[in-house]
Amino acid sequence: MSDISSKKKSVSFDPFAGPEISRVFPLTESQIEIWLSCTLGGDHANIAYNESNSLRFQGALDVEALAKAVGILTERHESLRCSFSKDGKNMLVYKDLPDQFLFQDISGLPAQNKEAFLKDHLKRDALHNFDLVSGPLFKATLLKLGEQEYHFTFTAHHIIIDGWSIGLIMEELGTLYSDIVQGKEPDLPDPYPYSDYANEQREFLNSEAYKEVENFWLDQYKDKVPVVNLPTDHARPLFKTYASNRLDYELEHSLVKAIRKTGIESGCTLVNTILGALEVFLSKVTGQKDIIIGVPASGQAHLGYHQLLGHCVNLLPLRSQPDGALGFGQYLSRRKPAIFDAYENQQLTFGSLLKNLKVPRDTSRVPLVPVVFNVDFGMDEGVDFHGLKFKMISNPKSYLNFEWFLNINGSKESVVLEWTYNRQLFEADTMNKMVNGFVTLLKSVTDDPDRPLDSIEIFVEESPKTSPGEEPVLYAPDFSEFQPMHSLFELAAEKYGERPAVVFRDTDISYRALNENANQLAHFLAQQGLKRGEIVGIVMDRSIEMLVAALGILKAGCAYLPVDTDYPNGRIEYYLNDGAKMHITQKIYQNKFNSSSSEIIWEDFIVQKEQYPKTNPNIPVAPHDKAYIIYTSGSTGGPKGVILEHDNLFNFLVGVSATPGIAQEDRVLAVSSFSFDIAIQELILPLVH
Repeated sequence: MSDISSKKKSVSFDPFAGPEISRVFPLTESQIEIWLSCTLGGDHANIAYNESNSLRFQGALDVEALAKAVGILTERHESLRCSFSKDGKNMLVYKDLPDQFLFQDISGLPAQNKEAFLKDHLKRDALHNFDLVSGPLFKATLLKLGEQEYHFTFTAHHIIIDGWSIGLIMEELGTLYSDIVQGKEPDLPDPYPYSDYANEQREFLNSEAYKEVENFWLDQYKDKVPVVNLPTDHARPLFKTYASNRLDYELEHSLVKAIRKTGIESGCTLVNTILGALEVFLSKVTGQKDIIIGVPASGQAHLGYHQLLGHCVNLLPLRSQPDGALGFGQYLSRRKPAIFDAYENQQLTFGSLLKNLKVPRDTSRVPLVPVVFNVDFGMDEGVDFHGLKFKMISNPKSYLNFEWFLNINGSKESVVLEWTYNRQLFEADTMNKMVNGFVTLLKSVTDDPDRPLDSIEIFVEESPKTSPGEEPVLYAPDFSEFQPMHSLFELAAEKYGERPAVVFRDTDISYRALNENANQLAHFLAQQGLKRGEIVGIVMDRSIEMLVAALGILKAGCAYLPVDTDYPNGRIEYYLNDGAKMHITQKIYQNKFNSSSSEIIWEDFIVQKEQYPKTNPNIPVAPHDKAYIIYTSGSTGGPKGVILEHDNLFNFLVGVSATPGIAQEDRVLAVSSFSFDIAIQELILPLVH
C-alpha cells in the first residue's frame, strides 16, 4: 500500500482556546428552528442537516492554490467562521479560523482500495456530527486519486449554509483558485454580511409587511390542515427516525424537452412543471385530493443579496387539490398564480407557521410536510477552475428529516431526480417503483397534456415486447466454463439484436450494430498485419466508437491499451512507445504523438469499413492470452503496464455478476476514465448480460 500523507491537517477548533470573537448577534428564526431540532432530536437529527457536495477534477491541480482559496473564502464569509452559544440564542463570529483544508494523496493505492477509501471518506463526511457550540461547522477535503485526478469535498451544517450558499461557495472557490494560479490579485464583489441579514430579519418580524405575509399563509389553512399519509412499508415507530437512502434517476433528454415544451405551453418553468407533476403523483399515491408539498425558497434570490452566504431559506408548505377531471396543461395553468404568490410571500419561517396553525404534534412523523421538493438545478453554472475539467456531485445523506425528499439536480443538458427516502419506513423496491411511477406520469402528461388526470395509470407493469409465438428475451451468460469476454458479448448480441446496447448523449447503438461494427474493425486489423497477442492502443475521445475499438481489438485476438485523451502528450507517448504495435485514434489527434507504433485513423477506417465482413472473426483466444493493459500512476517512478489476461477478465465478470450483481432492468452509468481499471465493470459487464 502506498504511503498516505497529509499535506495539511485540520486543527481541532476550541472557541475558548483563543480565537477572537469579532461579532455576536441573535440567530434568525429559521436557525432557531434548526437548533431546536438538533438539540431535541439528538445526533441523528443533527447529522440530517449535513450538506455535502464534491468536485471531481481532472488536470494539473495546484493543491496550494486551492488551499489558499478555501482560506480566503473562510475569511470572506461570517457563516464559515462561526459557532453558536450554548443556549442557542446567539451566533458567534470569529475573527480567524484555523486552517480547515485537508489534503491526502491516495494515488498510490491499488484501484480497488482507492475507490473503497473514497467511498469510506464520503460516508464519514455524511455521518460527521458537527458540534454547533465548539465548531467548526464545515470541512474541506482534497484527495489526490491519480496523476491528474482529484476529488474535493465540501461538507457543512445546514444551520450556516443553504442551497444558494453551496452554489456561491463553488463559484467563488473557482474564481479565487483561477486568480491565484494565474498570479492575479483575487477580485470578487464584497460579501453581504450574514449579521446584517440577521438584523434585517429581526426588524422585519415587527413590520406591517411581515403581518401581511403571515396572514397570507394562515389564510391558506384557515379551513383545515390536511395530513399527508404516505403508504409506508413499515409502521411508523413511536418516535420519528432519520436513517435514509437515495435513488438517482437521470431523465431521458427527449423527456426533458417534452417537459419544457409542456410547461412553456402553460406558462410554467421546467421546475414548476415537475413540481406540478409531483403534486399529481402524490395525490394518486396517497389517494388524497388535498395535499401539501414543502418547497425551500432562497432568501438571497428574493432579496437580491447574491453575495450572501448563510442559512437564508424558508420552507414553503404549498397546498394543492389536483382535479382528476382536468388535463395536466389545465392544472398547470391554474397552479401557476398560486405558486407565484407563495414565492412572493416566502418570508415566514416554517416553525412560525406551525405555531400559529397549532398543528397537533405527532412524535412519529414530520408535521405538515413529509414530502419536500427541492431544486439544485444548474449549480455548476458560472463555476470555472482555470486549467481544470470538473464535475459537480451532490453527495447522498445518511440521515433525513423528511419521509421523501426529491431534489432536482443537473444542468440544461441533463436532469437527475435525486430521491432520498426514510429507509426505516420504505423498502428500496418500493421506492424504485415510486421513482419509475413518477417517470411514467411525466411521460403520460407530456405525451398528452389534455388527457384527464384520473385516467392516467402510474404503476404499469412492463413486459418484454414479443411477436406472436416468440419467447420473451430473458438472458444470462453461461459462466460454467471459460469464455473470452467478446464471445460472451456475441452471444448476448444474438439474443438482443435491435435492442439498445449503449447510449451516448443523443445517440445509441443496438447490440447487432455494435457487434457488426466491431467485427468489421477486427477483420480490418487482421488485414493490417496485426498478429494475435499484440497490443493496440486506443487514443479516442469518450464515445461509442471508443467501445467499438475495444471490442474489435479483442475480436482480432489482440490486447487493447486504453489511453485517456486528457492525459499530457508525454504520458500518452510513453504508453504507446512501451510495447504498442499500433494505435487507433481520431483525425483530430493525427500525428500529434511522437510514437513508434503505427497510427490508424478512425475516420479512414469508417470510409472503407463496408469492404470488411460483419461476421464474427474465427480467431481463437486462450485463457492466458492478454486482454488489456492498464498503466499505474507512476507515483513511485515511471508508469508500469499491468497485463490483464482473459481468464482474469472472465473471473472478474463472474464475481461482479454475483455481487453486487446486475439485473435485466438495470442501467449502468459509465463515468470512469477509460484508462481506469474500474471502467471494465461499467463498460463490459452490462454488454455480456
